[in-house]
Amino acid sequence: MTCAEQKLLQTNGCFPQTAEGVAEKRDIQKDSFAWYCDNWIIANSIRLKSSSSARYKADMENHIKPFFGERMLSEITPEDVDSFTRLLLCQKKLSAKTARNILVLFHTIFLYAEKRSGQQLSRL
Repeated sequence: MTCAEQKLLQTNGCFPQTAEGVAEKRDIQKDSFAWYCDNWIIANSIRLKSSSSARYKADMENHIKPFFGERMLSEITPEDVDSFTRLLLCQKKLSAKTARNILVLFHTIFLYAEKRSGQQLSRL
């Protein structure tokens, strides 16, 4: 088992992988935002501390994936991001700092997804 695989297991990030190291989850459609979230955490797990990885995974599972998970990249609009921001601040009543951290993570994953998909969608 490689160092990266051990770190992934320590942070409960145990996803089946293909030969290319891409997550394969039967309930997640390939190229959906949730698919890119799972692959981003796999790709970055080696450089992240276990506490950071756990925080990012929690933010993805609790906030980002429920809102954006099933959508394809091209379906995500600036209005969706505004709605997501309002959801975090007004409905979930998260602090501004916590909401900002989640939005920064969302943006980071979006840029990763954009780069990996070859799409030019940086309108957010």
